[in-house]
Amino acid sequence: MKLESDLYADKLAYPRTTRRELNHIAVSPFTTEGIMDEIMEHDTGWGSIAWTANLLIHVPITIGEPIVVAQFFWHNGAGPSGNSDAGIYDEAGSNKLVSTGSTANAGSSQLQVTNITDYLLRGGRYWLSFGCDDTSPFQRANPVVELCDAMGVKQHSGGYSSGLPSTATLNTPTVGNIPIYGFTGYTVV
Repeated sequence: MKLESDLYADKLAYPRTTRRELNHIAVSPFTTEGIMDEIMEHDTGWGSIAWTANLLIHVPITIGEPIVVAQFFWHNGAGPSGNSDAGIYDEAGSNKLVSTGSTANAGSSQLQVTNITDYLLRGGRYWLSFGCDDTSPFQRANPVVELCDAMGVKQHSGGYSSGLPSTATLNTPTVGNIPIYGFTGYTVV
């Protein structure tokens, strides 16, 4: 694929820069579409930790060009239980665009992947959201809770009721955990 800057490279008086292509393999809090740089700078350690039952987490993501959402994933810790839901809300949090629906957690200490009906996500800003109805363990990053708010992360305690609600309640974080979760633009498993 040729970029516009390639067409005029010989006419430019300054060094050519190219834009980064969207990562169509996965989008998560830990990719450049999420808050990867901030997490890496402020994380206090990776590991498995019990989830706060019924907690929802909302991480801002920015999509540069349209992508088809084909699957959601999250990384279970040892001995998963309960049900989880991963999804995407519009920028205002007023509309849940797509989610897995309440899904039984399965597979100890491994990635869990859930197929959805393909959804075309246009370029823009969104909330990538995750919740669980149990204290099931998940692999996660562990930034200090005050920094979660500075990174734009929002939470909703007690917000999980048979899955993500139709609208997001975007509250100041009370827990400093960001689970490993996200979506893929292709069917990978």
